[in-house]
Amino acid sequence: MNGDFVLSIPYDSARGRYLAARETLDKLGYGAFEITPQLLRLEKVITAATSYKFNFYEVQNVDRPTELKLNRNDAFFINGIGLCIYKSSDLDAEDAQSALWTWPNPEVFAGVGESAALEQVYNGVITFDTSPRQRIKPMHGQLFRYNPGYSSDAFPVTAAVAIGGPFWGSSLEKKGIFMIEPSFIVDGNMENNINLTIGSPGTFTAASTTADNVIVIHVYGFNIINGANTMGRAYVATR
Repeated sequence: MNGDFVLSIPYDSARGRYLAARETLDKLGYGAFEITPQLLRLEKVITAATSYKFNFYEVQNVDRPTELKLNRNDAFFINGIGLCIYKSSDLDAEDAQSALWTWPNPEVFAGVGESAALEQVYNGVITFDTSPRQRIKPMHGQLFRYNPGYSSDAFPVTAAVAIGGPFWGSSLEKKGIFMIEPSFIVDGNMENNINLTIGSPGTFTAASTTADNVIVIHVYGFNIINGANTMGRAYVATR
């Protein structure tokens, strides 16, 4: 072998996604931009509506305190999407303590007909558009439904907490994030929305709407700091 050797470097999917984002920026001539991983959180309180539009961008005095949205100056590589629900409260601090669920756990959403009605979240469809262009065709909500093997006996039971909690693992998939290939880029200058249309029969019961249940869309990817004002159109990152 004349002293030559081959160094084998294990493939890492997170590293691969980062390199794809870096390479795309380099091709566009924006290689100097800083890229950081980020998880956005978009929310809508459940009402009697049959569809919900989740906008990516910060709106002062309108956004819910527990939301985390994209700055208009930034761009974002979308690598994955998650779909969660949780019980809200009249107190913002308590909302911040609420566990997120990736399926309508009947021990948590225990009102009459409540858990069954919330199955419509995961029997609906999700789309993503950069107005007016639809960039993701309808994806069935079952892709985002994740029950990691919940058992109410797995956590200490107290008078205040009698229902245990969700199991969340270290990986993104175990946090209910469905990874998307290829990655999509959104620009802060454009109107980007994720839309959820709930499943048939397309109406929530009173138990679901009066209990202040909240739908959460997680968007995982790479934030391109000050990357808006430069893209000028919708791109797709390839790997």
